Amino acid sequence: MAKHFKDPEFLKQLDQTRRHRGQKTMTVHEVSSHCTREDLFIIVDNVVYDVTKFQKEHPGGVLSILEVAGKEATEVFLAENHSRYAVVSKLSQCYIADLDTRGVKMSETDPATGEPQSNQTITEPNASPSLPPSCPDVKRLSATAVNKIFSDHAEMFALPGMAWLVREHGCSSMVGACGVRSKKLAGAEGAEEEQRGSEGRKEGGNQASEEAALSGEEVFHWGSCSKALTATLILILIQDPSVPLEWETQVGHALPQLALPPDMAAITVRQLLTHRSGLHADLGGAGADDGNAGKRAEEALSKTTAGLSPTQSRVEYVKMMAKIELAHVPGSRYGPYSNAGYTILGAVAEAVTGDGWEELVQVRVAKPLGMGSLGFGFPRGEIRAHDEEGVPAPAEAEDVPWHAPAYTCHATLSDWDKFARVHLAALRGEPGAGEELGLQEDALRMIQAPASPAVEGEGFDGPEGPEGYAMGWKTEWREGE
Repeated sequence: MAKHFKDPEFLKQLDQTRRHRGQKTMTVHEVSSHCTREDLFIIVDNVVYDVTKFQKEHPGGVLSILEVAGKEATEVFLAENHSRYAVVSKLSQCYIADLDTRGVKMSETDPATGEPQSNQTITEPNASPSLPPSCPDVKRLSATAVNKIFSDHAEMFALPGMAWLVREHGCSSMVGACGVRSKKLAGAEGAEEEQRGSEGRKEGGNQASEEAALSGEEVFHWGSCSKALTATLILILIQDPSVPLEWETQVGHALPQLALPPDMAAITVRQLLTHRSGLHADLGGAGADDGNAGKRAEEALSKTTAGLSPTQSRVEYVKMMAKIELAHVPGSRYGPYSNAGYTILGAVAEAVTGDGWEELVQVRVAKPLGMGSLGFGFPRGEIRAHDEEGVPAPAEAEDVPWHAPAYTCHATLSDWDKFARVHLAALRGEPGAGEELGLQEDALRMIQAPASPAVEGEGFDGPEGPEGYAMGWKTEWREGE
């Protein structure tokens, strides 16, 4: 894709735009101030482009542009493999200035301010705890700079706040947060939320300002990161010789009492993990996208499972999914991305072990890794999910027990770090990665290896770009990797 920047037509179009708008230069620091949705500049190949008006039509979505707003974006832009049309016909028209690089190397600029960095290490003693004795004496990140990065992104995405954990050279060196726990909502729901908050403050005796501040040690909802947890558990069970579970174990074999349709019964554990089973996204089937069919089905299931355990609820869920025709022959291609598949994996794990999925996760994963905050369901309290427009999720956001293996786990950032660190160690090929979980060396690489797209040109329902899926993890291919 880099060749497009040398394309004669691109150079011609760029030069015409440059002459039309008047050639000028901007420094990295000047560009960094143009970092909002209403005023969005990026730097690509030492040229500054104003892509404010291009956001809505960007095939990769608004968020992928916002992530590099006001910053050097050449590496990210090239990695996305944009077409010749995007570069020649679109980007060339967005020219705003040439980058003034005199006296400043891009690699020596502060990512938060865009200003030249000195060789002096900046440390905030209250935000950055001392390094453990086992850690090397490494250059420390500036807590102020990290705070600014996240504060800017919170403002950019209209979020009430953001939290972070920084790991340097294998050591957790900084945990922090900016902003507040949740925005006040307008209208009746907002009044109801405020009333609940007031009552909570009276009972607890805390000040409103103390409750509102976001902490880096809050419990956060994992969403679909829960799928990586389920995939890890399934790997552990497969590697345990006492558990009758294999990659090619069929759902019908694990759940013989349900008398499933032949095509669904033939779905394998591997196909469920890789979203190649043909199961629809959820109970709404092919109509899940409009939300109404799925909502009605879940309301019906909630009534059926009232008073049942999560394990029993998942069995009822499998029965309902069995009434929905598959999207395609199991294993024939990728998709749809399926919460149903991971919910059924939970039911399979329970059937072959005799233990509940929640108990299995706590005993087999959380306890060995020291993840004391791991729990199930949406976290209670003021912390609320917000969409990319900054709109808080409804107070009655879906929280059904059968979906825990797919997307309703929660934990602190510190405990998420413990889980993620094991997978990162495996990716890097570190000796002993996964030993805490009783796994053989390199075992975790089995669920990290991309399974889709399986063949050249196979479709994927993610954003434009070289993206795929492994088992519980999305993957991204970059040039040369």
